[in-house]
Amino acid sequence: MLKELNIDVKNYNSKEELHAFIHTPINFLDNLTKDYEQDAITLCFGVIPDIHVLICPDIIKEVLVTQNKKFEKAKTLKTSKLLVGEGLLTSEGEYHKRQRILAQPAFKRSHISSYANSMVNQCQKILDRWQHGETRMINLEMLEVTLSIITKTMFNEEIDADFGDIAHNIDLGLKKINELALISKLEDIKNDPEFVQAKQNLDKIIYPIIEQKRENFINNGDLLSMLMDAKVEGTDKGMSNEQIRDELMTIFIAGHETTANLLTWSLLLIAQHPEVEGKFHNEINNVLSNKKPTIVDFENLVYTQNILWETLRFYPSVWRVAREAVEDVNINGLTIKKGEMVIISQYLSHRNPHFFESPEQFSPERFENGGLRSLVPYSFFPFGGGPRVCIGNHFAMLEATLVLAMIGQRFKLKLHNSVQKIQMDADLSLKPKGGLKMVLEKR
Repeated sequence: MLKELNIDVKNYNSKEELHAFIHTPINFLDNLTKDYEQDAITLCFGVIPDIHVLICPDIIKEVLVTQNKKFEKAKTLKTSKLLVGEGLLTSEGEYHKRQRILAQPAFKRSHISSYANSMVNQCQKILDRWQHGETRMINLEMLEVTLSIITKTMFNEEIDADFGDIAHNIDLGLKKINELALISKLEDIKNDPEFVQAKQNLDKIIYPIIEQKRENFINNGDLLSMLMDAKVEGTDKGMSNEQIRDELMTIFIAGHETTANLLTWSLLLIAQHPEVEGKFHNEINNVLSNKKPTIVDFENLVYTQNILWETLRFYPSVWRVAREAVEDVNINGLTIKKGEMVIISQYLSHRNPHFFESPEQFSPERFENGGLRSLVPYSFFPFGGGPRVCIGNHFAMLEATLVLAMIGQRFKLKLHNSVQKIQMDADLSLKPKGGLKMVLEKR
């Protein structure tokens, strides 16, 4: 049974405050919860429906799990359908359930393991270009690594397409949606020239790839083959080209920038904590020595994985989840009316001192000896939760572990400017504002 809730209400009377909430949301939310004594905070802006920021893990579980059918994706993500279609990221209800069942075989842990060699080989190609003493924008390097890996695992064979152009147009379209969704009409977004161009560019690349694969279909074990081979149980009905396009878009988004940001933040935090760096390098020396990592090594890279878990706690790539009530909901005194939005912030939850000792301290050791399993449910949820938990979580952790280990095997990274202040850019995912410049030192 839920405890009696401590609910705070904040009334705002100026456009500047709404502007701050929309354009600098992580700073806005962070300033709300300095003491973490509230279980929920209701934001009243007047010009839009009230927004409820949920802090207590029990309430978060109610929304994501127990009463999840009373909520749907919030307006920003629903509006994303204009660009990414009805993929797992945006679809709802029975359609989402069916699509998830169809896509699930491609993301089974056993199948994901088969991608380990591709992940390692794609990463090696990029690391072979790195030289001692170079200064590189690490966020861009990690984007290149994850772009290379997701395109290889999605399509396997060589495809005549500019995948950097896919990434650019997805980023352009989603930024436009994020900018306009709360305060603009749907038609305004659909007709925005930049948005229209981004969507057209994406379709001109994606649909020919699908049609080419249909004409010469061989199941090579890549994600596109798995999606094409998927059939509704008891039938020979599979996905249409449009459904496959939408799922590819979802996979591309989930498997590209978020993992790149996780790796970028991890490399920053390792560089800032010499004791963590020392333990990280010792593990790599013991487990890998000079050989390339394999799927077998993944299980033994325990401290490397703990660095990634702690990075997801400290700087979660997906830093908030938003839902909209489809009916009036009451959670132990917290009334959420139909049409009102709830915000569940991983960034806030993961720094809650009631559930994490010294939350502002970066400490991978907190995940040792089953630490991950011992956490209060929904105090830590980097991949979301409930029926919409990220389908690619095993893919992401395998990829990030192998890539981080390969970087640590070859290089020690230092901040280009040891006194630079790193700020967060909380756009669709959490990344260092202005990028991250680091110096490579050969190990």
